[in-house]
Amino acid sequence: FFSAASFLSQAMAAQWYWQSDLRSDKDDGDLWTAYAAGDNKAIETAYGLKRKTLKIMGGKYTIDFKKMIQHVTEDDYHRRFIKRVVPDDDDDDDGAPPAKKAKKEGKADVVKKTFDGFVFARAGTFSNNAKISTIISNHGGETSSTVTKTATHLIVSVDDDTDRGFETLDKTIKAKKLGIKIVKLVWDFPKDEKKADKDLQDAVKKGKVMKP
Repeated sequence: FFSAASFLSQAMAAQWYWQSDLRSDKDDGDLWTAYAAGDNKAIETAYGLKRKTLKIMGGKYTIDFKKMIQHVTEDDYHRRFIKRVVPDDDDDDDGAPPAKKAKKEGKADVVKKTFDGFVFARAGTFSNNAKISTIISNHGGETSSTVTKTATHLIVSVDDDTDRGFETLDKTIKAKKLGIKIVKLVWDFPKDEKKADKDLQDAVKKGKVMKP
């Protein structure tokens, strides 16, 4: 049975982190930043109450406990993974294997994701932008509405490339100058989940840096 005293004791020790470095090759500990005490307490309390979401920092950011991510409240394209760490919890969960316990605690870095460390911007239009964002997030990537130095890939529509010439798109020109890989997708993105996932991964593998 649930023990309020037991959870409270664990909650006092639990620390929440957000993934602050998406492109670093350093050890895992350097990829994460701990939430401040006040935010940490609010997040842990909401987690214990099994809430689905929580707004922090004056509503600027939203915590999604199901996806274990933090995103800008007004722009869910800007998102980071979060994780919960309880010190010295290796003997918990009745001997459950580490991978299982890590998944339960929401450690997003247990399995190396295909797009881990990638930040995707987009140019042009697609039939299903939401699905593209979801697949990117599921594979450990992040999406951005603008092309900056932090972006690693720019997704462009093949139809824009053919009909209007993507050379004229400001985002594509900027991506070329910054040396960002350009990924081409068809406008009518597949509705089938598995095919959409495969098509996006294949397109990313074929992505390449293009000269200005």
